[in-house]
Amino acid sequence: MKMNKLFKVIVLTVAMVACLCLLLTSCGECQHTGGVATCNAKAKCTACQQEYGELAAHTFAEATCTAPKTCTVCAVTEGNALGHTGGTATCTAKATCTRCNTQYGEVLPHDYAEATCTAPKTCKACSATDGEALGHDEQYEVIAPTCVAGGITNITCSRCDYTNTKDPTEATGVHVYDVKGETVAPTCVDKGYTTYSCSAGECGTTENKDFVDELGHDEKYEVIAPTCVAGGITNVTCSRCDYTNTKDPTEATGVHVYDVKGETTAPTCLEQGYTTYSCSAGECGTTENKDFVDALGHAEKYEVIPATCLTDGITNVTCSRCDYTATKDPVTALGHTGGTATCITQKVCVREGCGMSYGELLPHKYDVVVETVAPTCITKGYTEYSCSAGECGTTEKRDETNEIPHNYNVKVETVAPTCITKGYTEYSCSAGECDTTEKRDETNEIPHNYNVKVETVAPTCITKGYTEYSCSAGECDTTEKREETDEIPHNYNVKVETIAPTCITKGYTEYSCSAGECGTTEKRDETNEVEHVYDVKGETVAPSCSAEGYTTYGCSQGECGLTENRDYTKRIAHTFVDVNEFDEIICSECQQSYRNVTTLVSTGDGELCLGCDRGENGECVCNVKVEWNGYVAPLDPDKLTANEEFTKTKVFENKDLEIGEGLIKLTSESEANYTVTIGEQTIEVSGTEVVIDLYEYESVTSVTIVSDADAEVVFYEKIN
Repeated sequence: MKMNKLFKVIVLTVAMVACLCLLLTSCGECQHTGGVATCNAKAKCTACQQEYGELAAHTFAEATCTAPKTCTVCAVTEGNALGHTGGTATCTAKATCTRCNTQYGEVLPHDYAEATCTAPKTCKACSATDGEALGHDEQYEVIAPTCVAGGITNITCSRCDYTNTKDPTEATGVHVYDVKGETVAPTCVDKGYTTYSCSAGECGTTENKDFVDELGHDEKYEVIAPTCVAGGITNVTCSRCDYTNTKDPTEATGVHVYDVKGETTAPTCLEQGYTTYSCSAGECGTTENKDFVDALGHAEKYEVIPATCLTDGITNVTCSRCDYTATKDPVTALGHTGGTATCITQKVCVREGCGMSYGELLPHKYDVVVETVAPTCITKGYTEYSCSAGECGTTEKRDETNEIPHNYNVKVETVAPTCITKGYTEYSCSAGECDTTEKRDETNEIPHNYNVKVETVAPTCITKGYTEYSCSAGECDTTEKREETDEIPHNYNVKVETIAPTCITKGYTEYSCSAGECGTTEKRDETNEVEHVYDVKGETVAPSCSAEGYTTYGCSQGECGLTENRDYTKRIAHTFVDVNEFDEIICSECQQSYRNVTTLVSTGDGELCLGCDRGENGECVCNVKVEWNGYVAPLDPDKLTANEEFTKTKVFENKDLEIGEGLIKLTSESEANYTVTIGEQTIEVSGTEVVIDLYEYESVTSVTIVSDADAEVVFYEKIN
């Protein structure tokens, strides 16, 4: 019933409002209400269904690379599309937009490096080619044969470092000695001559002609007479050279003549005196002692030392001329005598000149009572006795009694409890002069009373707010924090700095917090790292026979320190020197060694094999044993027959060729042209001795060769 009544009220109200609106409308005064305006329709009155008011503003979505700002309601546009931006086009791909990741624009044209003798025009970015290689522009230098060197025609290319040779001729072998050189004068023993060198080539050979006889020695003589120890001789020398000789030797006389008076030695207490004479018959250095004088004997002096109480007596004997010493007449020590001892003094010796104390002290005798002392609460009781055995003045305490107990019966003070100390009553002891006290009748501490407001601290972004109260219940100085309020949020609204992005770091804007002294910052508005740009030209490394050449470029977009090597140039050819007994060739430029892979191998125990199989433990098991004289020597090279295909896949049974970094050496008696297929790549080479560097073919396991002439082929592998 209540719901029906409420419904009737609502219907009546709506009817009244409608009538009022119609009345007002008819009067031209309806107050429009309700409805929502959009960017393409006004609001519609809910009372009279008429549109009223103004259109709403457009709601624009942000512009994109391909569309302008567009209203999300009515699709009206404003301004222009942003267009694609960023990215870099290459010769193989369009630029990629950094906003929408869509490719746009055109592919760049190829940037071709100029064609060379062996390669066509090649794009520096993608390696695409255009046209053909130029081929070698051969230049010829003809070298005629000489007496020691064969002739040859050297071939070079005017555009590259290609070299070759052809038309070799043997040396003539005929010397022509007609270039006059040094003339050597004759000596005492050698002939003179003139040297002529060969003019038929730069061989450096010479021939001696126009000889002159030797002069012979111009002898000079020195006669040396014999002495007592040395024989005589005649020495022969030459005035023109260093020739020496001797003749007419005589023996020594053996007769000394002691007539040169020397040092005179005086006699001593024990030894004779004499005069020394040396020999004048030659430089023999011998001497003889003569004119002797008798020894003097000791000049004795005496020192008598008498005996004392403690020391023995003795008589010491010395010599006034030398360091002779002796003793005689010993006497034993006499010992102490006389005197009387007490408890504090020893006996005193009465012997004349002594007066020393000796012997033992008498014991103390404590038999005289001095006083008796009663015990207290801090000291024991005792009786003190003095000594009657002498005037020592010493005493001894005996007959001890223990201390009596403390008696805390004298009230000192009563202390009330506080919030940090207990209450108590203090009593002192009356049983002696000990000054000790005892606390009794303790009462517990009273509670703290934090009722004195100290300060109110507002919260910050790093600390809570609070009110601090101190305690009034005692001198405790403690405080209590109450009424805490939480920290306020950080407010990062103070712009510190904007950092641009680099190739290794993102860009950002740093803001500091103003809500407190927290010192914290926040990084916002991040931008991604920019791409590396390798445009700072650095070192250019020339190619060598062991490595390609290149130019290093550094990145200019940040302190990343990264570099990129570009503009590669091919390796130059090795320059090889002689083959040794191991069929090993060595480049004179880079010292890289290569060895014939068909070389005999050793099992490690002195056994030599033509290759080997590997056992379960990896040990070498010979296929074919080979007798040899201690050297490991190569086998014969493989033979190439003109216009017949030669293929190599294995060196030994069960061992792949594994070309990798190695060499192929092709040798023919005359100029030969070769077509060499390595894997899927074919090259053309020619010459009487050609070396092919296989560093570009690391994983190839087969080689096929066709030659227009008979030739030999040897495979080499890199040693180190």
